[in-house]
Amino acid sequence: MHDSGNNKDTLKGHRTELEGDHPATLRGPHQSPVYFLSFVAISIIGVEVFVMILLSQIEPSSLLVTLFIDSTLLILLLFPVLYLFLYRPQIQYINRQRQIETTLLASEEKYRTLVNMSPVGIFHTDMGGLVTYINKEGLQIADLTLEEAYSTKERWAKSLHPEDRERVMSEWNQAVKDHTDFKSEYRFQRKDGISSWVIAYATVLKDSAGQIMGYIGTLNDITDRKEAEENLEWESSVNASLADLSRMLLSEESMTIDEISCQVLELARRLTGSELGYVGYIDPDTGFMISPTLTRNIWAQCNVPNKSIIFEKFTGLWGWVLNNKIPLMTNTPGDDPRSSGVPEGHVPIQRFLSVPSLMGEKLVGQISLANPNRDYTTYDSKLLEQMADLYAIAIQHMWAEEAIRESEEKLRTITCSSSDAMVMIDHQGTISFWNDSAERIFGYKRDEAIGKDMHELIVPQRYHDAMKKGLEKFTETGEGEGLGKVLVLPAVRRGGEEFFAELSLSGVRLKDKWHSIGIIRDVTGRIQAEKELLEAATQERLTGLLNRFSFEKDEKTMENPVLVLIDIDGFRHVNDLYGTEVGNSVLKDFARYLESIPPESLNAKVYKL
Repeated sequence: MHDSGNNKDTLKGHRTELEGDHPATLRGPHQSPVYFLSFVAISIIGVEVFVMILLSQIEPSSLLVTLFIDSTLLILLLFPVLYLFLYRPQIQYINRQRQIETTLLASEEKYRTLVNMSPVGIFHTDMGGLVTYINKEGLQIADLTLEEAYSTKERWAKSLHPEDRERVMSEWNQAVKDHTDFKSEYRFQRKDGISSWVIAYATVLKDSAGQIMGYIGTLNDITDRKEAEENLEWESSVNASLADLSRMLLSEESMTIDEISCQVLELARRLTGSELGYVGYIDPDTGFMISPTLTRNIWAQCNVPNKSIIFEKFTGLWGWVLNNKIPLMTNTPGDDPRSSGVPEGHVPIQRFLSVPSLMGEKLVGQISLANPNRDYTTYDSKLLEQMADLYAIAIQHMWAEEAIRESEEKLRTITCSSSDAMVMIDHQGTISFWNDSAERIFGYKRDEAIGKDMHELIVPQRYHDAMKKGLEKFTETGEGEGLGKVLVLPAVRRGGEEFFAELSLSGVRLKDKWHSIGIIRDVTGRIQAEKELLEAATQERLTGLLNRFSFEKDEKTMENPVLVLIDIDGFRHVNDLYGTEVGNSVLKDFARYLESIPPESLNAKVYKL
């Protein structure tokens, strides 16, 4: 990328000290010209003195011989001295210098390789904050060429994300001005528009004298970490929102299906950033889709003729979702082969996301969104699927509540319109239900009867023990002699009046306890009528005596009867003499007289034949 020139020179400025002798320790007197000349001069003088002393002892024959010996000895003696004390140290010094230089070059190459292979961007600036070196990773992170990186601060500022640019440049300029360290998280915006997050560190670089040379720093790409943090934050927000939605949709507070649909739509739009959308449900009776939310933000923008919130046919992309019960996400809906386009006057659709709302395999609704300021992702689709599940549960819950309310209303209508008393008791015999007819028949208001012991309230005292024993058996086994039968028993009204009640009993198990339901009808009038009919059929009307029908019936069951016959045919003369009224009165008195004759122990009966 830049193997020589500025990069190489810059790298030399960052050399580290090596093991062994420091270069400063090698710069001794061996390298000084004064030392060199002084050492040579002293060596020559010393050797010459030694030679002169030697020649004075030898006394050569001639001056020429003296000069020859002098020069020869001078050379022979001076060479070892110069070699040992001057030349050899210089050679050693040069070799050491070459070794250090080689080591430094190798170190520089290693440093250059490490810097260029580093997954972290590394840069160096001058005192003014201008970049003088940046490695390959740094260029890739900033999406700059080498020339752009070595240009001006303004070019660096241009590579920053517009939302971070002013802040980051202000922080960097302030750090350069104050000669302080720099640390910041910000975004680069690539030439293709893609943003990447980095964390930048820069520390002041000083020379050995403590003078500021510039900054050395790193650029670390943290896009993945930021995305993970954003996803975690997004998921946390989504989970909290879904939890709130769940509590709201499934709370005991009654909400209409229109209100539920609108709440789901607003949350879906907010979490996905969608401009448009609708939420609809399938009418269980017609199978049509009804979308009450269309009247919100999209209604005024839609110019489709004869628009409606009720859809009988499922067409286009949204219809494909309902027909196939499969989610659909497309960021190019116009190119999707499943699309049939949009009708004239419809709001333009740039991006589309739709999810069916299902309960098992049953289609109950749909959530559809459109036109966010970004592409939809799988996160959006999964979110919408979760919301569709909640929407389905809420609809099912609402329909179940409506069914319960309808059932309760039907039961209330039946119980209120029934002329029979309907009473329900729990396993302890306590009254838990008391309808309007029970109030009328027994004389107790509902709040007076609920929670009271039924036996103490409406059963004659003489039957309490037997009734309570029967209840104990029923609560243990769910069986009883009176279940499934129609019984006629005495009952007690408020005030103590007894009357005949027709009772039909059935058992029901609630929360692992047996409860009893009784339908009670006041049959006092019927019993009285039956008694009167029986009397009319078995008694003579005028005298009240038993008639021939009773005699013939009793005759079949009597053992050894004693029969006494009295002829009263002569009473007709009374009628003839005194009239029918007097004759009838005589017959009545005679009948009472006849009934009083036999003692009770004889079990005698008087018949008029």
